[in-house]
Amino acid sequence: MQPQVIVDIEARRVTKGGEEIILTSLEFELLAYLVQNPRRIIPTSLLIDRLWEEGEVSLASIYNLIGRVRQKLGPDYILNRRGLGYRISPRIVQGHIKD
Repeated sequence: MQPQVIVDIEARRVTKGGEEIILTSLEFELLAYLVQNPRRIIPTSLLIDRLWEEGEVSLASIYNLIGRVRQKLGPDYILNRRGLGYRISPRIVQGHIKD
């Protein structure tokens, strides 16, 4: 069974199985947006609009970003619904991380 991932949006921290995961600001923003919409499939175009406020961004940029987060968390935490977008695994929850 996969370890649970906790995303503490207020503290901007992420843990997996109790171990801290270090994310860049953009990686955290992606994860935070997905965890705030846990049962929703988020279209790729909406992720681009939410994460990059200015300029043209290629699909390769979002694929690269998702790939980096998957490398850090594991491949089964951000799920792809081909042709529709992305959603978060139920093993990722929003919560408070205690020190």
